[in-house]
Amino acid sequence: MNKNKIYLILGGSVILLCIAIGTLLLGGRITNRTGRAAVAFEEERNRPSSSEEMTSVDENGAAKKIQAAEVATPEIMMLQFQMQYRYPLDSRPLTRTMTDLTEPFKIHPARHPIYAHNPPGEDEKPVLYYSWSGPSHIVTGNTPAIAILEVTDTDGNSVVPRIISADVYSDFTFGRRLAGQASSETGGDGKSKITWTPRSGERLHWGEVELRVTFDTPQVKNNQVVADFNSTPTVPAAFTGDFYDHIEDGSLVVDASIDVKKAGKYVFDANIFDQSGEPYGRVHLVKYLEKGQQKLPLNFFGIVFHDREFSNGKLVLKNLRGRRMNLPFDPRQLDGMLARGEVVPTNTEPLDEWIPPVASDFVTGRAYDVDEFSKKEYQGLDKEERYKQVQQYARDWEKDHG
Repeated sequence: MNKNKIYLILGGSVILLCIAIGTLLLGGRITNRTGRAAVAFEEERNRPSSSEEMTSVDENGAAKKIQAAEVATPEIMMLQFQMQYRYPLDSRPLTRTMTDLTEPFKIHPARHPIYAHNPPGEDEKPVLYYSWSGPSHIVTGNTPAIAILEVTDTDGNSVVPRIISADVYSDFTFGRRLAGQASSETGGDGKSKITWTPRSGERLHWGEVELRVTFDTPQVKNNQVVADFNSTPTVPAAFTGDFYDHIEDGSLVVDASIDVKKAGKYVFDANIFDQSGEPYGRVHLVKYLEKGQQKLPLNFFGIVFHDREFSNGKLVLKNLRGRRMNLPFDPRQLDGMLARGEVVPTNTEPLDEWIPPVASDFVTGRAYDVDEFSKKEYQGLDKEERYKQVQQYARDWEKDHG
């Protein structure tokens, strides 16, 4: 073989190698861009309505393009499909902007107007504002419900209210009956702490209860404001506090132990953070549980850690919460009931029974590296079916619009 042929072969090999490396790099870049777009899309879908913070700027603008679209064209439908089904519907990215998810129990302050007249006259301006805050809008067992009432004038200065009454009314399924009184204490900062403790086994203390507080101020007399709590005096299950973490099929799985006292259909949610407090992902699990102690597999999808640019370290399970759906029928029999034409019973009791939160966060037993997690996008029957629907939509669009 002469030298020219050798040079030609070597040159061709170098070119092929460069193309291969370039393809890998470009592929990684595209994946990174797609991941950032999918995370931005998720932020926009889960941005609190009260928040003025806009979604992060993704590199290819997909989230903003979908948001700005006035017509659901095939292109927009395909973008939505690509963003939504990059992950399974029950394991998604989580960022700091999603405060309703990163702080799911907290009563987030929101300013509400108070008028001199009730109802206010046309074009009447507020004379005061009030807001509620507090550690949790969910109370279980005999844990006290705490709500902080703050009243301010139009310039934001604190106005000290004189609390006249603080009454608790039952869930609407019980007819909004008077269920008890709360205590109140106004501090030197002008904020009023309202406290109420449910009684175990008391039916009127179960469900979406209303805390109705009546107060006077120099500007407005006999003004009433309402705060809502979801109360479960008799808990249906309890987390034991035992956890075990491991990698399964390229995803992080945290098994949470639970002791079920009342069988039924349960809904669980949990978040994963790093040790610095940066959120990465969340899971949603719906499962029928029988009585007894068992494990809940909380599966954090692998590619989420890549899209959220996790590096390495231990991970922290936070905000684990669960509730039993109080259905008047066995949900496992629903399809059969409908097929037989049976009348499905309606609920005459509160819809949820909440589980007490765990006492502390769980830190994984070891550190993880991002390369341990899979980079594969989600594949499933629901994704396949949705893709067929998007394709059919495009075909129908083409027929209608040419």
